[in-house]
Amino acid sequence: MVEAVEHHIEEGLSPRDATLQAMKEVSGPVVAIAVILASIFLPVAFIGGVQGRLNNQFAVTIAISMLISAFNALTLSPALAALLLRPRKESRGILGRFFGGFNRAFEKVMQYYLGWSRGLIRKAIIAVLILIAFMALDGLLGKRLPTSFLPKRTTAMRS
Repeated sequence: MVEAVEHHIEEGLSPRDATLQAMKEVSGPVVAIAVILASIFLPVAFIGGVQGRLNNQFAVTIAISMLISAFNALTLSPALAALLLRPRKESRGILGRFFGGFNRAFEKVMQYYLGWSRGLIRKAIIAVLILIAFMALDGLLGKRLPTSFLPKRTTAMRS
């Protein structure tokens, strides 16, 4: 939420207007992500056996923390963003040059990644072939790795 508000402030909106615009854009995805993750992790808490006992606390913790995070993103974060965020001022000095260089390098890497992603979207067959290759690799690794909770002892391990 804060990043969306900051983005709109950089585009010239006031902090209050930027917050309202960010809330319109981000509220739906925040709720959707929280509900989806809760619906995935809560059923894991009810799995039986050793695996269920190992994952029980983890699943409940993730589900509850996602719901708290979503509540925070929809209530406290926008209010604080509207009150505290202001337009950026250009940094000077050695740190300003360092962060300026970092931002330029990050922008170049991001543009390269976006170009590569657009290329894969335009040539969907390449993306599908990459996905098939990863599936085949997964299948090969799945056959070679132990499938039991505790690997079987071999004769080499006994000595």
